[in-house]
Amino acid sequence: MVGRLVRRDEVIKGRTATTGDSGMRHRAIILSFTLALAIGVGVYVFYSFSKDAPGSHNKQVEFPETVLQAPTPQRSLDPSVPPSPPARDVEQPAPEPPRRLVGLTNERLKQIEQSLPKGSQIYLSPIGNDKSVAALVNADLYGDRRVETIVVHTVKTPTSQEPTPPLVLSILTPNGGGLSLRASVPLTGGVLFKIETDGSDVPVVVSDVTGDHRPEIIVASGIGASLGGVLQVFRADGSSLVSISQIEGNLFWVQRGVGSPSIITAQSRYEKKPVSYRWNGKQFVPTN
Repeated sequence: MVGRLVRRDEVIKGRTATTGDSGMRHRAIILSFTLALAIGVGVYVFYSFSKDAPGSHNKQVEFPETVLQAPTPQRSLDPSVPPSPPARDVEQPAPEPPRRLVGLTNERLKQIEQSLPKGSQIYLSPIGNDKSVAALVNADLYGDRRVETIVVHTVKTPTSQEPTPPLVLSILTPNGGGLSLRASVPLTGGVLFKIETDGSDVPVVVSDVTGDHRPEIIVASGIGASLGGVLQVFRADGSSLVSISQIEGNLFWVQRGVGSPSIITAQSRYEKKPVSYRWNGKQFVPTN
């Protein structure tokens, strides 16, 4: 009996030893798998963190150079819609050619402008393609043997919003070594019309057109050449300029009379024939 018990104990011990070895191997496998999984997770987390770290974006990525081209206009699939015309360069207007001032030096022109209100500019009337003449006449208006300067000018500099500022007719009288403003009157519009007299086109006429042995001032102005203007005859009266007659038209002529009133002729673009006017003692009236 003792011998059998011993053998049974040995068998039980052997089984127990075998079972213990198998359990240890199983635990070792699980531990190895767990360790490998932990290492893998750690590597993944580290890689992800280093990829999103602030320093990881400092490196600039270089791209190959590309040439940007304007998109090609797409033609409409609708046959009723005509294709868009090709783009064209906008033609800029030709600049105004430089003009040479005749009858007066630029230095003298600036000196006279200094006697006018600040910012004033004397009107320059074009002659041909390369010349201009100032709207300025020297004459004894009051019969006192002193020569006045009669000018047409603006009172402010032209701008893009107002390229033709309003015009003013002024009389400058000698004062010591310079000129002083004696009388002024506003004109219609900002464009002067040329007046043909004695075979020449001039912007201002100073002549005795009424036959009273005193010179009058004749100017024609308006908004634009196509719209027409108004010819006005002014008489100098002390420190005032009085308009004694107004004649509308697009073209104007003054025929000086010898010992008699002058004849003023005007023609509108809407009339086939010009109309002549003569002084009747109060104003210029049509003669035909």
